[in-house]
Amino acid sequence: MTILASTMKKLEMKLIGLLSRGLYGFGMALALVSCSKEEALTPTNGAEPMIYTLPQGNHPYDETLVKVSETYGCAVLYKFNSSDFRWNQVTKPLGYAAVEGDEAHVGEVVDFMFKGNLELGSEKLIKKLLPYRIFLASAIWPLTENPKSPTLYDTVKTNPQTIIPGFKHLAIGVANAGFSSYTAAQKQTMRGALHYNLWQLALTSRSIEMPPAFGLVTDYSSTNFLNLLMRPNENGLLFFPSGVGVSAMIDLQCYMQEMAKYTEAEFAAKYLIPSVDVKGLIKKKYDIVRNYYLLHYDTDVQIFGNAR
Repeated sequence: MTILASTMKKLEMKLIGLLSRGLYGFGMALALVSCSKEEALTPTNGAEPMIYTLPQGNHPYDETLVKVSETYGCAVLYKFNSSDFRWNQVTKPLGYAAVEGDEAHVGEVVDFMFKGNLELGSEKLIKKLLPYRIFLASAIWPLTENPKSPTLYDTVKTNPQTIIPGFKHLAIGVANAGFSSYTAAQKQTMRGALHYNLWQLALTSRSIEMPPAFGLVTDYSSTNFLNLLMRPNENGLLFFPSGVGVSAMIDLQCYMQEMAKYTEAEFAAKYLIPSVDVKGLIKKKYDIVRNYYLLHYDTDVQIFGNAR
């Protein structure tokens, strides 16, 4: 690498750090970085330089987080500031506030995410599935918009959130003492939510593609909306997503959620019985999903539910 290229690379990394704190616009960074003829621009869904230094502490779980960073290019952070947590780049800041993770309980959440869960996927898949950063918070709550406030928001600590997606990051709000008392059913729901949101980020950013055949099974058009609402299973939906409408992408996220929540036998007993899968479309889409990611990403995605 030439001296010029090395200098430009350092400048690029500094600019990315500044961007995450909202100090420079994307256009400025692009203009400066593109001055180097020898350094290619990083795609929006590609790996990006780490802003935080790992490890953040000397707990046993810090070793796991360093390994996650080195293997998958994802920084899992339990120490972070508000501006990074709320960074949204293209719109106004994320409308949530968070408190850093309780270090005495972060390890439980780290184990929940990776041991017998994400670690089971191939490196090829998990590199694409994990976002740029994951924030482990002890609490997350929505902010109330208030145009008269200097910050444009009022902080009202109500309606706590367990997990929310941001821009290139995911925030998990259960790194606290309460997670220790989660029931098996609560952890099952949380497991499904984790996979739903990870796939939402990966699909939206086009880090991972949908199986082309998946979206051809169901008619998601607006003219078929009432039919989907009234007869979801007959149309190949596991259920009609509440409050978000339905599209091929959301439908796939629902499949990933349920496959992470249930073992293969449990999924079949719930969704693949004749009284539910009336036309066999759920089984058809289920097979499409499993076969596609096994072929292209070396992972049968049902493995995450089978290990529950």
